[in-house]
Amino acid sequence: MAIVTVLFATGCTAGVPAASPATTAAESPTPVSPTPAVQEKVLITLTALRVEEGGVEREYPLAEGEQVVELFSSLGGAPTKEPFEGPYGSEGGTRYGWPGVIVSVLDADGAASLVIEARTIGDASIATAEGLAPGATREQAKSAGAFDGPDADDDGVADLLGVQPHEVPGTVSLVDPGKPGIDYVGLVLDGDTVTKILLPANDYADI
Repeated sequence: MAIVTVLFATGCTAGVPAASPATTAAESPTPVSPTPAVQEKVLITLTALRVEEGGVEREYPLAEGEQVVELFSSLGGAPTKEPFEGPYGSEGGTRYGWPGVIVSVLDADGAASLVIEARTIGDASIATAEGLAPGATREQAKSAGAFDGPDADDDGVADLLGVQPHEVPGTVSLVDPGKPGIDYVGLVLDGDTVTKILLPANDYADI
């Protein structure tokens, strides 16, 4: 908001007219506030990250893991970097890290998986396409269409919620036996609060 300072004359010396408010304002240019920077939004979908800035949208597919790394590097600076091994001695890949963000890129096909524990990276916000980010409540997630996932401690309350489910042909769900397995965006809960986002998550892998 522009700040306008107006000086009022409180008196005058004989023969010297007091300056009028209009004259004083004309002689004191009004300072102009800088235009605030447009904050980027990183939206998480099952197959890609969508970045919105100034009405322009760009997409970074998870299948192109190096593009995802480049995106987060442009927002959060140079990442930490370390190799990792795959399960059961399978081929691994490279894990890239920023505060609250981990991107793992497989050597085999170059695809990326993500663990998100932050609401922002640099000046950009991070959330699912439904608007869910770490810190959201179970109620907010359910209102946005999230479904119950596994109940790891068998207390009758799901410890993982999911959004954006997609059936995967040739797989069988371990949660709903007899039904096809699904990939989805996972929301890890601590009590009733979302603590991290997993991408992708699924209900058919047992590792």
